[in-house]
Amino acid sequence: MYACSLVEFVGHAADIIQKCKMAEENLFSAFLNYFIWLLEMLLVLVEVSPYTCDHENTGDEIPMPTYFRFLALLAFKIFAAEQVDVAILEVGLGGKFDATNVVQTPVVCGITSLGYDHMEILGNTLGEIAGEKAGIFKLGVPAFTVPQPDEAMRVLEAKASQLH
Repeated sequence: MYACSLVEFVGHAADIIQKCKMAEENLFSAFLNYFIWLLEMLLVLVEVSPYTCDHENTGDEIPMPTYFRFLALLAFKIFAAEQVDVAILEVGLGGKFDATNVVQTPVVCGITSLGYDHMEILGNTLGEIAGEKAGIFKLGVPAFTVPQPDEAMRVLEAKASQLH
């Protein structure tokens, strides 16, 4: 029924399900229902029928989200529907542009070891990358990091001191 529209996601869904290690059948069913619901909502937004493979009909105004953003949306939908009290979110890209950076008042923020990933977006030096990653810091919210190279640590400390 939804095979054409779901075909791009099925392989990844299996990976997600394995990662979640959902042991109970009702959890699997709930996850699958949320997955299909969100996919249908997104397909409506981009004007693609869930009953066809007509991917040429996507609108220019609202593009389909990236895979990671889809997963973030799915997680937030599940958290809200299941009334989750606490969630630990691992970022994708990290920093101010990350799909998980929509949480307005996290309990805490943390930055792990910085490296030269996503340089086309985050910057060419560890200082620039640290500045972008510090985009997750929020006013009055504790922020932690592991030891960083001096250049990166100076930037993280400066950004944190502006908010605390």
